[in-house]
Amino acid sequence: MCDWKGELFMATSEERLTTLEKTVALLQKSSSTGIQELNRNVTMLLGIASSQQLDIKEIKISLITVEERLDTMSQHIESGFESVGKLMETLEGGFESVGKRMETLEG
Repeated sequence: MCDWKGELFMATSEERLTTLEKTVALLQKSSSTGIQELNRNVTMLLGIASSQQLDIKEIKISLITVEERLDTMSQHIESGFESVGKLMETLEGGFESVGKRMETLEG
């Protein structure tokens, strides 16, 4: 396949073409494998992103529910404080009345 002229190795055109074809085939196979791997990775990432998008949507819905419950609880607590305030006013009025009666009884 190769001719030796003196000590210099001389490849024929056909040998050089064969080597080039093998190199191109190897590069094509390598790039094809790389592209397939990239496609798999992109597909996995799209699946993960889609799943996370659904998770985020569920979290947002849950957050809205929690906010609504907190608002309701806040209203109940405010209402409770108002009731306690009114009760305290009533008790203070009662204590004043009892105090006046005691003063009347003592005096």
